[in-house]
Amino acid sequence: MLGAALYTPLDIERHCINMMQGSHHVGAYLPTQIGAYRPTPELSHYRTPVEGLFLCGSSSHSGGAVTGSPGYNCANTITEDLNIGRWWEPLPQPQWDG
Repeated sequence: MLGAALYTPLDIERHCINMMQGSHHVGAYLPTQIGAYRPTPELSHYRTPVEGLFLCGSSSHSGGAVTGSPGYNCANTITEDLNIGRWWEPLPQPQWDG
C-alpha cells in the first residue's frame, strides 16, 4: 500500500463547511428540512429569486444520500425554464400500488 488517509467528520466539515459534522445530507433531516421544505419552502423547486440561478446540490429536494436525484430533478427544471431539449431519456414516473 502506498498510503492511507483517514478523515473524521470534523475534517470533512472543515473542508466543506455545508457538511455539518461530516453529514452528506447537507442539512438536518428534521420535518422542517425534508421534502418540499428542503432547503426552504421558497427554494424547494430548484429555482431561486435570481434569474438563471438554480439549486441542485444535496441541500435541495430530495436531499443528500449521494443519489444524484437533486441534480437530475434540477436539470429537468432548467430544461423546462430555458425551453431547451433534454439530451437524456427521462425516468418514468413511479407507479404506486395502493
